[in-house]
Order: sequence, then structure tokens, then C-alpha cells
Amino acid sequence: MHIKGNSHRVLFKHGENQATLLAWKRREFDPITGMKINNFHQLVKGKQYGFCQFVTLSHPEFSQLYQSFYIRGSKIVPIKISELLKDPLSLAVWIMDDGARDNVGLTLQTHSFSMRGVERLRKSLKLNFCLHTNSRKNKGSHIIYFPKSEIPKLWNLVGKYVLPEYRYKFPLTP
Repeated sequence: MHIKGNSHRVLFKHGENQATLLAWKRREFDPITGMKINNFHQLVKGKQYGFCQFVTLSHPEFSQLYQSFYIRGSKIVPIKISELLKDPLSLAVWIMDDGARDNVGLTLQTHSFSMRGVERLRKSLKLNFCLHTNSRKNKGSHIIYFPKSEIPKLWNLVGKYVLPEYRYKFPLTP
């Protein structure tokens, strides 16, 4: 999120391999963005990569979200995450963004959060969706793991929202 004027706006940026997801997000945010998707190349660690992006208009609700999810510029999991992560659509988008197939399970890449934040997220998944998860150590941080036994329940919750290009993240799905 970036501030422009008195309110924040959201920059959506993905690698070109996630252009379908970005196009879906752009359609969802159409009423509050005037920007078309911008495709470009960027040098990252000495190598050129393709990206696509768009930005929303500024809005006070984005500023409220920013205040909930950032402290002194660092991203956190707010204490009230259970009140925010309630809709299966939000879980589906999270999985399409940060999910990864892991053998017969699925992980959410939560590397940027503290252990306390990851535990808040896990409790929210259990409370709001009756999903049982584990925490796994990965690259010095913790990630959320959905075991094989939870995949059918997870798919039943979010499957209708998952874009066809992202079904591969769900093992054992139709």
C-alpha cells in the first residue's frame, strides 16, 4: 500500500506468470481504479523478469487496512484477523497468491510473519473455516501447512473461486 493524498491506495504487482490472477483482481477492483494493467520488465539481481501491475485509487478504507496490517512499516498479522479472514473468497485469493502444493498437502507462505502472527492465522482458519493446520519451519520462518486430510474440506470451501490456472496448488482435486 502507498499513501497518496490523505489516503492509501493498493499496488498489485505480479510476475508475468501470474497475469491471469492480476487480470481477475483488476476486474474486481474496476470501480476503484482507472489504471489499466501495465506490463514491463525489471532487472532483479542481474536478470530481467516480466511483471504486470495496476494501482487502485486512494480510499480511506485502504488507510484503515494499512493501520491494521503495518506497524512502523513492517507487515504484521493483526490481533483481530479472525474478524477479517471470514470469507472463503479471501482464503481462495490468499492461496492463489501465496499457496503452494506440498506433496499431498498445501502450504501458505507466511515467511514474513512472526510465529505469533502465524499462530493467529492458524487459529482464524480453525475458528472461521474449521480447518486444521500445522506450522512448519521453512527457511528460518514458519509457514502454514494443510495436511492431506484437510484438502477436500479446503477445496469444498474455496474451489468455486479458484481460477483454473491455480488448481494445481490443490493435490487430489477433481
